[in-house]
Amino acid sequence: MRKGFIFNPDFCTGCKACRAGCMLTNGWTTDARKVYTGDEGTGSVVNISISCNHCQDPVCLKGCPSGVYIRDEISGAVLINDKFCLGCRYCLWNCPYGAPDFNYVSGIVEKCHLCHNLLKHGEIPACASACPTGALSFGGIPFETDEYSNELAGGKYLNPSLIVQRSCDIKGPEMIPSPGNENSEDDGKRAFSPADIDYSLVGFSYLSTISVSVAASGIFSGTKAGRPVALVLLVASALFSLFHLGKPARAWRSLANIRYSPLSREIAGLILFGALLTISLFADALALRISVVASGLVFLLLIDTVYSWAEGSLARFHSGQTFLTGLLITSFFSYQAVPFLFVATIKLLILIRSGNLRWRIDNDFVLRYTRLAFLLISVFIMITGSTLKEPSAIIILLSGELADRIIFYLDFSPPDIKKSIKSYN
Repeated sequence: MRKGFIFNPDFCTGCKACRAGCMLTNGWTTDARKVYTGDEGTGSVVNISISCNHCQDPVCLKGCPSGVYIRDEISGAVLINDKFCLGCRYCLWNCPYGAPDFNYVSGIVEKCHLCHNLLKHGEIPACASACPTGALSFGGIPFETDEYSNELAGGKYLNPSLIVQRSCDIKGPEMIPSPGNENSEDDGKRAFSPADIDYSLVGFSYLSTISVSVAASGIFSGTKAGRPVALVLLVASALFSLFHLGKPARAWRSLANIRYSPLSREIAGLILFGALLTISLFADALALRISVVASGLVFLLLIDTVYSWAEGSLARFHSGQTFLTGLLITSFFSYQAVPFLFVATIKLLILIRSGNLRWRIDNDFVLRYTRLAFLLISVFIMITGSTLKEPSAIIILLSGELADRIIFYLDFSPPDIKKSIKSYN
């Protein structure tokens, strides 16, 4: 047996006393414990009190590039070392329970620490002691938690220190009207808009892609003219990425967890590509040219892995992925029609299959069709070849790929506790 939370949603009234007790005891301003209200699909209200569940296999700890997450061996709590947090917020994407919170004042991430100091003195966490109905308690739980605890994790089985117990003879208050009678098109996904996107990440990934493409196309054509431009674009992309960090001065810590963190490996890929690209400015051996292209393509794959790992689906494809975009731009700059048309066809098929081109009125409808139009125009330019070298052709291509990168972030869907609770039963 180990210690963990025991939660019965049938006894939870949604009063948020657990949240208040947690914040008052620890003097926090961020929400270490959150209370969500959803429905069970039967017309009954269900309240879920959730915080960090101090999982046995925590994705926050594995994914953190700076290695600030540690486990307290006595209490089993997963803690954050405030002195090394970058404020990159990658753990917010990875945690399916929505446990970490970003403090915009301090620039770092904060979360529940299991009141580990209280545990060491034989007391229980403040949230459990504050619950007036007994819905939330703290005590002995099995080492392997059951499927109902993991059901809230949206498919990520992390063995949380949480068990969910139901009382079959108790039902929550009835929702009027019943959800079953509503005509709703809500699919439980987040409602993103272009205003929700962190454009520093768009700038980083987009400029990185162009940098790799410029370097690769120049090397294929046997000219060194584009390499300084590629290096300048790469430096600009790195500067863009700093705006995403709550603590930019701690960016040097980003390689601390290269063994496990996709984000650490992304930064390592950037450094390797940048180093080889810099060397290629002064040397021009064939092996070096091949190494520059190979490291650039690996770098783009590592960027894509950051997002696919957070979503929990390494096999997910999107037309705005940097690797596909890099291949498309490289073949365009190199005037290679067959590779360009091949990659463009793949992008078109992904766009059509996604189902996001159906007619509807929302914030990103125009953006999606603008992106489609620019891709088709670029295909026409490549086939005819009449204006292939004109600046307008390059602007059309790059504008379409920028729109596609923005759409990538609109469609990015990391695990969201709200989606799990919406259909919880």
